Amino acid sequence: MATNRITGLATGMDTESIVKGLIDAEKSPMIKLKQKSQVATWSMEAYREITSKMTTFKNDYMNVLNQTSNMLSKSSYKSITSTLTDKITGVTSNAVSITTNAETSVTNHTIKIDRLATAAIAESTDGVTKDVQSSAVIADFNLDGKQLKISLDGTQKTITLSNYADMDALILDVNSKIKTAFGKGIDDINGKITAAETSVGSGKLQFTVGNGASVMVLQTADVTANDALSSLNLTTGDSNRLNTSAKLGDLKTKFNTELTFGGVDSDELRFKINGSDEFVFDTDTTLSEMMSEINSDTKANVIMKYDEVNDKFTIEAKTKGAGANIIIDQTIGGFFSATSNIAATSYSNGVDAKVTIDGQEILRNSNEFTVNNVSYKLKGITTNTIDINMNIDADKVFENIKTFISKYNELIDNVNSKISEAYDRSFQPLTDDEREAMSDDDIVMWEKKAKTGLLRNDNILKTMVYKMRTAMAEAVGGGSGMLSSIGISTIGYEDKGKLVINENKLKEAITSNPDKVADIFARKSETHPAYKRTLTADERKIRYEEEGIANRLFDILEDNMSTYRDANGKKGFLVEKAGIVGDSSEATNVLTKQIIEYELDIEDWEDKLADKEDSYYAKYAALEVAIQKMNSQSSYISNMLGGSSGS
Repeated sequence: MATNRITGLATGMDTESIVKGLIDAEKSPMIKLKQKSQVATWSMEAYREITSKMTTFKNDYMNVLNQTSNMLSKSSYKSITSTLTDKITGVTSNAVSITTNAETSVTNHTIKIDRLATAAIAESTDGVTKDVQSSAVIADFNLDGKQLKISLDGTQKTITLSNYADMDALILDVNSKIKTAFGKGIDDINGKITAAETSVGSGKLQFTVGNGASVMVLQTADVTANDALSSLNLTTGDSNRLNTSAKLGDLKTKFNTELTFGGVDSDELRFKINGSDEFVFDTDTTLSEMMSEINSDTKANVIMKYDEVNDKFTIEAKTKGAGANIIIDQTIGGFFSATSNIAATSYSNGVDAKVTIDGQEILRNSNEFTVNNVSYKLKGITTNTIDINMNIDADKVFENIKTFISKYNELIDNVNSKISEAYDRSFQPLTDDEREAMSDDDIVMWEKKAKTGLLRNDNILKTMVYKMRTAMAEAVGGGSGMLSSIGISTIGYEDKGKLVINENKLKEAITSNPDKVADIFARKSETHPAYKRTLTADERKIRYEEEGIANRLFDILEDNMSTYRDANGKKGFLVEKAGIVGDSSEATNVLTKQIIEYELDIEDWEDKLADKEDSYYAKYAALEVAIQKMNSQSSYISNMLGGSSGS
């Protein structure tokens, strides 16, 4: 309900200033609540900033997707270089390449490649497509001015015809003009296009490409005026190759041996390859669709291709090596008969790779295999033995460790600075009135000081830093030793856990004992190899004792920033305290709850002060009314007395 506010009409008092002063005097508790809310907000931002830095550190150096900098992997501490040279000539060999892993021993090897693994392959014995030919008898030889457009291997030529007495004259002229158009390079040996009757006296024209590797296509000239195709009963697009985008039904007569279909509707092809489920295709299936389905079938396990250059089909086993044969079971239709006898009788078996490694003969059904943690990729056979010399790339490993330690120092230094940062109570969050009285620059400077020291001596951060320092200092289980044994140690107490590297000592350890270096950093717990929020205290203790310092550090980071819940339903310590943007903890953390409580208390105080203000205005309004009445009465009496004395 609105309050009737009469201000100073009778009394002459500045009622608004008086009420404001009274209310300001009672605002102190609400101002303190607002300051506490602001401090909680700033503290939350400070915690989240630390969590963000921890997340960046973890993503950069503890992420399996970053293979070159994943310090949880032993591979980051054991980079091996290798040289492969011919034992006799000393020339670098490209016949094989090798890759190593964290378990590879830095040992020299030898290899001789006698044979590469091959896959079983079935291939058409001859070209599968008919020559280009007329579909019906040619009845009209009056072809003067009509044109044929012929494309040979992408080169298009136009031939203009004349009037002819008979088929022989037509054939003679066409052959002469083809040779003239395509030049002397087109001869009987190398791809000459020859025009002839399909059979003596048939009256049908047939174009034959002498070299099977050449592709001929008929093109449309000018259909309305001078196109010779229709007169010769030819069709635009006719070719001595199959169009893989065409439907099988349309390709039926394009095969040298006509493609036959069968089944209930007489339009099906059915077959199995290598014991696959039965493939079923019909006349509306395109050739490319059919091959794609075959190639994607895991049971058939083959790749089928149409080679346009040689006009042949090939079917190759995906698995190399002996025993990977190709078995075709054609049940309905004659696709494999039409493709020049691609069948079980026309394939070549695959063979195993045959190599000699370190004097031991080995057979493998692939050209890529691993022996003694060395992965080999065979590329060719060798006449002589290849020497494989391995060495640790100490500089690369050193830089990996140096960068990791440097970033660790930055992280721990940042956290320590927040813990030790001085807090000045004289710089409290500004009130609205104080902000109005200050310049923007002054406000920025004030708030910068007000935000310092908010995390001073914070228990969560102190505990985290203590655990990080301990993890770096204690010996790794399994007799691997300590960081100090490979040249990495703390500087002193005043540096609060920061590490320093003895370059010579670390490089010596990397070169002479790379497995020890890798173990100190990246050793995994055998009992509990994966970090889990549900591990018990005893299980966590075992995991800690068994793992290397990088994994220990990972666990400590996860304990503080994990968004997954532990056995008690709690997320990471920092997440529980301040939350993470984008996670449910953003609205359910301790500080957010405090801020909400402060805001509710502030709203209650605002309501109380509003009521108090209305009460003051009501009292002063009553005073104004009373004074007004007194003034009216005084004036009346004065007028009465003045009137009596005058009569």
